[in-house]
Amino acid sequence: MLREAGVTWTTVKGRSRLVRLRRDDLDTLFPGLLDSVLNGARRTPPAA
Repeated sequence: MLREAGVTWTTVKGRSRLVRLRRDDLDTLFPGLLDSVLNGARRTPPAA
């Protein structure tokens, strides 16, 4: 789904696949969104 939505790049190496986030494209379209999500995830304690 993420690839089809254009959120990731996939590189095929032999029988493996490397999936990377298209951070630059996402930052251009939605400035600050990824930083907010990642900072929120760092501050949220794990569910008990």
